[in-house]
Amino acid sequence: MSDARRGLYHRGVVTTEQLHDRAFSLDPFPIWTQLRHESPIFYDTHDRVYVVSRHPDVIKAFSDSENFTARLYRKTLGAVFGPNLLIWEGQHHVDQRKVVAPLFVPTRLDRYRELVEDVIDELLASVDPNGFDLIKDVSSLLPGKVIVRLLGLPPSDDQRFHEWYETMMQGLWNDPVMRQRGREAHSALHKHIDPIVADRRLVPRDDILSRLIAADVEELPSFISLLLTAGGETTDKAIGNMWVNLLAHPAQLDVVRSDSGMLDRAFDETMRHSPSLVYLGREVLVDVEWHGVNIPKGGELRLAVGSANHDETVFERPDIFDIHRTDLHHGLEHRTAAYDDGAGHIAFGAGAHFCIGYALARMETVTAARMLLDRFGSLEVIGDLPPLRIVGPSRFTTTLPVRRATVS
Repeated sequence: MSDARRGLYHRGVVTTEQLHDRAFSLDPFPIWTQLRHESPIFYDTHDRVYVVSRHPDVIKAFSDSENFTARLYRKTLGAVFGPNLLIWEGQHHVDQRKVVAPLFVPTRLDRYRELVEDVIDELLASVDPNGFDLIKDVSSLLPGKVIVRLLGLPPSDDQRFHEWYETMMQGLWNDPVMRQRGREAHSALHKHIDPIVADRRLVPRDDILSRLIAADVEELPSFISLLLTAGGETTDKAIGNMWVNLLAHPAQLDVVRSDSGMLDRAFDETMRHSPSLVYLGREVLVDVEWHGVNIPKGGELRLAVGSANHDETVFERPDIFDIHRTDLHHGLEHRTAAYDDGAGHIAFGAGAHFCIGYALARMETVTAARMLLDRFGSLEVIGDLPPLRIVGPSRFTTTLPVRRATVS
């Protein structure tokens, strides 16, 4: 679509301070719109990163591995649990991705659908339908429990894996004390999993862990930590964000309640409108001139996925949540981010480092929503609907009190 769709915006110059104040964290859309119109490459002087805000530009940065790299994650993920798939590049990354990616494609994951349903059923059976916290009681616990079951580990491991997940996530922040605790959590996971891996080598089972071992995955404990943190974080917050959207739009909640097949569309639109990760990073490999801005080799890009998914040259009325949207690709995502039926959201990235767990995140989020509706009929929020807020690279709420709704 033409840039003419952007129109003319003259609202003053965006400042770095605006990107870091509370008002922006609660409502980033006006500033993101202004960046797309006036400063598509914006230098944040506080964090010393170049914010990339337009949809085609973000896809370019994801897809152009000759000029942009994900190796900057060595300073965060790599510092907590060492070499891993997200920071490997070139042929080594291609070879390792070919080993693990087939284990997480939809056709292979279908065999575990009943396992996912059992975990969700277990969680929902433990909540009080007259009042529970959808985040604390369901979504924050679900991904870790699913990972434990997929690896073929016992339910007694649930709590320790949840604690390791939370501690490793905190270790990704630039705080020396939390970073060390994150490393210690990864070491504890490594120590716990090593004898289990040794046993699976001798006696394989019908689980993901045995398949990862058979595939000879490098740095297996690091891959498990990556799966637990990156996968858990995305799914946990995707569930919460989707329900915030549905509860904010009762007519659309009624649609998915009447037709559970529409839940996939609700997931698609949530990942466009309210992705859990609104920022991802890349490092520049060569000097680049982009939209009149000179970015030096070694410069860091902050890819504003949240802004890109609201690009008005790509999506009509982008700030409106609409599961009936016709300009959005509906269905499974692809690393090319190119589709025939509409533009794609890019919440899972694109290119060489496209999220391996995309199908698992969809399965867990959609299945959880379907089972919530099957069990409770519908949900309503208790009190005011909590806002989504940007914290670090994510946008989410930490609490969502709900109860069984009275449905006529």
